[in-house]
Amino acid sequence: GVWQISGAAAMGATVAFVLVWALARRGGLGSDRVVLVGVGVGAAASAITTVVVVVTNPWSTTAALTWLSGSTYGRSLEQ
Repeated sequence: GVWQISGAAAMGATVAFVLVWALARRGGLGSDRVVLVGVGVGAAASAITTVVVVVTNPWSTTAALTWLSGSTYGRSLEQ
């Protein structure tokens, strides 16, 4: 449902924030360090997402990639 997806997205964002903060804090919280750590965490998250899409049902890859790109195709106003 919509609430479960929203909750999972919020939890994922929180985990990413904590991970970036913890990794950047180890060497000082300079802005350049925070940005580079954030880029690295983003790349790792993208790789994990790609693996999940590839490992799951190969016949739904197109639908998964459409959803991941942010498309609202096939959704109603309530959703």
